[in-house]
Amino acid sequence: MSMTIYSYIRFRKLRYLEFSPTWWSWLLTTGFFMACTWSSKVNGILTVATIGIAVLIDLWDVLDYKKGHSMEYFWKHFTARAVGFIALPLIMYLLVFWIHLSILTYSGPGDSFMSPAFQETLRDNELLMNSQEIRYYDTLTIRHKDTKVFLHSHPEQYPLKYDDGRISSQGQQVTGYAHDDINNYWQIIPTKALPETGRGRIVRHEDTIQLLHVSTQTLLLTHDVASPTMATNEEFTTSPKDDHSRYNDTLFHLRLVDSNPGGPWKTKSGHFKLIHVPTKVAMWTFPGQLPDWAFNQQEVNGNKQVGDKTTVWYPDEIITTEDGEVRTKEELGHKEPKKMNFFKKFGELQLLMLQHNAGLIASHPYASGPVNWPFLISGISFWTQNEGQKQIYLIGNLIGWLAATFGVAIFIGILGADLLARRRGIEPIPTPVRHRLWNSTGFFLLIWAVHYFPFFLMGRQLFLHHYLESHLASALVSGAVLHFVLSETINYPISIRGPSTRPQPPQQADVGMKGPIVVAVFALLMFGMFVYISPLTYGTPGLTGEQVNARRLLHTWTLHFAAKKTDHFG
Repeated sequence: MSMTIYSYIRFRKLRYLEFSPTWWSWLLTTGFFMACTWSSKVNGILTVATIGIAVLIDLWDVLDYKKGHSMEYFWKHFTARAVGFIALPLIMYLLVFWIHLSILTYSGPGDSFMSPAFQETLRDNELLMNSQEIRYYDTLTIRHKDTKVFLHSHPEQYPLKYDDGRISSQGQQVTGYAHDDINNYWQIIPTKALPETGRGRIVRHEDTIQLLHVSTQTLLLTHDVASPTMATNEEFTTSPKDDHSRYNDTLFHLRLVDSNPGGPWKTKSGHFKLIHVPTKVAMWTFPGQLPDWAFNQQEVNGNKQVGDKTTVWYPDEIITTEDGEVRTKEELGHKEPKKMNFFKKFGELQLLMLQHNAGLIASHPYASGPVNWPFLISGISFWTQNEGQKQIYLIGNLIGWLAATFGVAIFIGILGADLLARRRGIEPIPTPVRHRLWNSTGFFLLIWAVHYFPFFLMGRQLFLHHYLESHLASALVSGAVLHFVLSETINYPISIRGPSTRPQPPQQADVGMKGPIVVAVFALLMFGMFVYISPLTYGTPGLTGEQVNARRLLHTWTLHFAAKKTDHFG
């Protein structure tokens, strides 16, 4: 991020040497570092947005007819920036993922986040190695994708009346069970005529099936009776396989996730939704437990929100085939990874990153809101070790941090006061200094704002480290404010003169001796604070309880191993 900003500033300083080799080099360098920032972290898109806003302002200035530029001249600048700031970063971003996917071809702990089709492109992946096509009359186990419980049933029935007074069907219980058990076995029953042999006996996407619970010889069904804990969802139960009066209630539509029409259903990789034909609800479970009458197992019910991503299940293992046999891993043989289009993989990764980022909504003891960050209200505990009472607590240098925050506030105040004064015909700031404040320091303020305010719109977990980019920008703003306070002059010119630019007499800002003295004193204070809190931020040496208390500079910092305060009465 820092290199992106630095490169763009170097590019802007060459605006009078447009289309020169050096101009092009810094334009492309900016685009390169934009891609690196974007590729490193999702929030890097904020850096891209910052440069985008600055470029739009720049192009708006080039478009001004008063500058005497033709439209051909404008389009040349537009095309150059489109190449450097759009095409190059996109190509680099794609290249990073192409290299990533080309190198990381083996299975790993993060496989479960990806779709079955993606996982089957990885060597040694369980879905690739162990998946088998499922045929009618195979007996298998079925698991919920998110909670990993098995679809389970047992002879016990639902109670006639629940605690809230609602009445059940008193049918056989269907639950989610976390352990291997014979009551997890289900047989796939066809609802259509099958050939005696061949691939016509394979279960496929969009088939209508029945599920026979092997132990009790009953068929899975759902009906218009409220589930045990959710009055809006349907109860799942079973009925004897010979009870033809309930035939329609036992019909389920097999909808495979991301499958082609007629695609075969496979163990491990065949993620699916089971849609009840008459009532159109999807079989679903969630982490809530049923009461003791269901042995505290997980409730399974019919969810009317068929599109809900938590209604996905998968066949885990074929227990026996229709012939009563079991295929071993040796019989399955070695399988080569499947192929998948790069752009499909790339798109899936982007979507998953965004979904995962947005899904981080659980509470966290060290989470904090954006309003707290500029004032360093709280940090983040990363590591503790009881032996030696050591800890790593992410917190900023309080002196530098607050100075940067006040620098932003002072700068906004200066701009506001200048606008009000000029509205009344008063010019409190010399024109060259004002232009420098608006164009240079204003750019730093833009960086701070674009990297800060979007977090107010996010509902995910947020932490102090999300402010680091804005803190860097606020430090740059503070440096410019300090220069403004110390001197009424500026360095001029800062842009490199071009062949058609009239020479201007150079000018150096005069800050006198007070400038170096102020900077030196501030640096010493910063260094002293760094040394004082370094045992917290670097985890060594360990601190006693009293020493920890002494380094809690704000009472809102939550530190480990702090000594308990005691009241003394005389």
